[in-house]
Amino acid sequence: PWDQIQLDPGEFFTSSAPHIAQAPTKAAKDRLIKQLAIDDPPLHAAFIAAQRFNDGIKLFCHASGMYRLTSFGRLNTYSLFTEEFRNITNPHGRAGVIVPTGIATDSFNQFFFADLVKTRSIATLYDFENRAGIFPAVDSRMKFCILTMAGRAEHETAASFAFFLHDPAQIETSSFAMTAEEITLLNPNTGTCPVFRTRRDAEITLGIYRR
Repeated sequence: PWDQIQLDPGEFFTSSAPHIAQAPTKAAKDRLIKQLAIDDPPLHAAFIAAQRFNDGIKLFCHASGMYRLTSFGRLNTYSLFTEEFRNITNPHGRAGVIVPTGIATDSFNQFFFADLVKTRSIATLYDFENRAGIFPAVDSRMKFCILTMAGRAEHETAASFAFFLHDPAQIETSSFAMTAEEITLLNPNTGTCPVFRTRRDAEITLGIYRR
């Protein structure tokens, strides 16, 4: 699942109260929702219940301790599910997920990715642009990746990376290896994944950082 955990009044009221969904500003929407308590109490109650349910999910994600590394910033289900997959993986097993590339590059996920690097848990990360319509129902500009994680008792000597792919057939010719030490050298502060088109690009950048 790839979706932000937030209640959008524009989406909630699309069919039931289009005038609220089409209000030009958040302030205007808030005024109309408040008026709804008088004009249509059942619909207003349904919205408040949905809002409470959404807030309850957020509270659980932040406070339960189940998502120590991904419950930051705007919560997105793909981050939470990826951490859950990792948590339930056998120590000697593997887990593979197809999720937005932001799992490795977005600041909200930096603690999760940094932990993968530190524990040498990344086996592969293959980044795709959806321009060829691999997923026809997904926007062509969407970037997603195949992320394979090793169990906590396994330690990869190096991870295989590839970026800006349009077709799975490109993995064989475009992938290259990077070690945990190299990733840490390139992004020591953010802990996120450095992005390169080729190993040669990575080597040039690594040479600069080493000097």
